[in-house]
Amino acid sequence: MPNNPLVGSWKLQSCMREVDGTGEKFAPLGQRPYGRLVYTETGQVIGILAHEKRPRPDELIATDRDAVELFRTFVSYTGRYEVAGDRVVHHVDISWNGTWTGTDLIRRVELNGDTLTLCTLPGPGSTDSRRGVSVLVWKREA
Repeated sequence: MPNNPLVGSWKLQSCMREVDGTGEKFAPLGQRPYGRLVYTETGQVIGILAHEKRPRPDELIATDRDAVELFRTFVSYTGRYEVAGDRVVHHVDISWNGTWTGTDLIRRVELNGDTLTLCTLPGPGSTDSRRGVSVLVWKREA
C-alpha cells in the first residue's frame, strides 16, 4: 500500500454515537475516551478503545463483577485492512468480542491534515445494541 495516508499511529479524540430514528447523540466511551488505531504499511490494523472511566480492579485477577465492567468499557480488534475509495474495510481476525471475529468492519473515511474521521455504517453499536452510526475522530501521533 504505497503512499497510503492512513499508515501510522492515531490517538482517539472523540467517539460520538447517533441513534437511528431518534437522533439521540451520546458519547459511549465518555467525553475523553482512550484509544489507539494503528495502520501498517503491510496492511495490518490494530484498534484499542477504552471508556474514560474504565475501572481499575484492586487485584491482578479481576472479580467476576469487575471483569464484566472491564469488558463493557473496552473495544479491541486486529486484522488486515484495505482502502476502497472513501472507505476503509477492517477484516477482523481477532476481537475482544468474538462476534466481530471473522467479519468486515466498514468505515467511511475523511482525512483532513492530521485528523482522521471514521464513520461506521448504520448498525448496532459495540457498547449499545441500538441501531445507529458512530463517528470517531483520531489525531495522528508523531
